[in-house]
Amino acid sequence: MVGLIEKEVKKHGDRAKVFPARNLKRIEQDSRNTMNSGLLDKFQKNIVNGFQDINLPNLDFTIRSIIIVASPSPATVTVNFNWQGEKVPLKLPSTYMDMTTAPLRIENYLNDFLKSLGYQIKYAPRLPRNLLAARSGLGTYGRNNLCYVEGLGSFINLVPFYSNIPCEDDIWHEMFQMDICKGCRDCLDNCPTGAIVEDRFLIKTERCLTYYNEVDSKWDFPEWVDKSSHNSIYGCSRCQDVCPVNKRYIDDNKIKPIEFTEEETSLLLEGKPIEELSRRMKRKIKVLNMSDYLAALPRNLNILLK
Repeated sequence: MVGLIEKEVKKHGDRAKVFPARNLKRIEQDSRNTMNSGLLDKFQKNIVNGFQDINLPNLDFTIRSIIIVASPSPATVTVNFNWQGEKVPLKLPSTYMDMTTAPLRIENYLNDFLKSLGYQIKYAPRLPRNLLAARSGLGTYGRNNLCYVEGLGSFINLVPFYSNIPCEDDIWHEMFQMDICKGCRDCLDNCPTGAIVEDRFLIKTERCLTYYNEVDSKWDFPEWVDKSSHNSIYGCSRCQDVCPVNKRYIDDNKIKPIEFTEEETSLLLEGKPIEELSRRMKRKIKVLNMSDYLAALPRNLNILLK
C-alpha cells in the first residue's frame, strides 16, 4: 500500500514518503535535542514551541502513519506594479502563492484515491515538515537549511498528513547536508544579510531578511539591513536562485504575471484593509495568496518601488 501511495502522488507531479506514526516520538526527541543545543535563536524557539505540535490529535480513525508530500512550487512569480507612470516588475518567491492551495489539491486527489480502499487522511499543518522530510528519506538539507527533494529542488511546499494506512517498516534516515554543499559557497556568499554562516548548520534567523519583511509594516527594518538587500515582495530567494541544484528547476511552472494598476498600487501602499478593496483587487490578492501579508506591503513596496 505504501508503494501505491507514493506512485499515485508522483502521477500528480508530487513526491511523497509514508512514515510510521510511532516514529513521531523520535521526531520529538530531535526537536528536544535541538532546543537544548543552545544554537536556536528566539525566532527559531518560537517556531518549535508555538507552531509545531507532535502530539497526535483525536480523529475518527486510528493514526498509523504520516504521509509527507513535496509539491513543486513556481520558482518565482512576477507581479507588475504600475507606479508613477512606469510598470515595475517585482517578484514573489517560491511557495508563497500556493502554500494554501497545495494542501487542498493534494488532499483532494489523495482522498479520491483512498476512499475506495478504506483509508483516510487528515492535513497535519503543525507537524515539523523539514524534519519529517529528512527522517523519512524524502529530502535532504542544503547549506541554507532549506529542504531539497530529488527531481524538484528546493522550490517546494512540504505538506504532511495523518493517515490510517499501515506502515510497519522502521523508516528512519540520518539527517545530512547535500554533498554538493561541501564544495559550494554560492548561497553563503550571496545571502544579502549574512544569515548563512560557515561554522554552523543552522542559519542565523535573526539575520534572515524573511524574518523582517513578513511582519506588519509598523515594524521597520533594522538599520543594519542595507536597502539593496530587498529583492522580493515578501521573503528572500537569493540563496535558492543561485543554488546550482536549483538551476534545472528555475524556469519550471511559469505562470502569467499578475498586474496591479497605479490606483491599486496606491491602495496597497496606503495599507488599505482587504475589506475596502474592489472585487478585482481581492481576486488578484487571492490568486497570489497575499491576504495574510497585506500589512507588510506598505513598508516593503515603499522600498522596492524606489
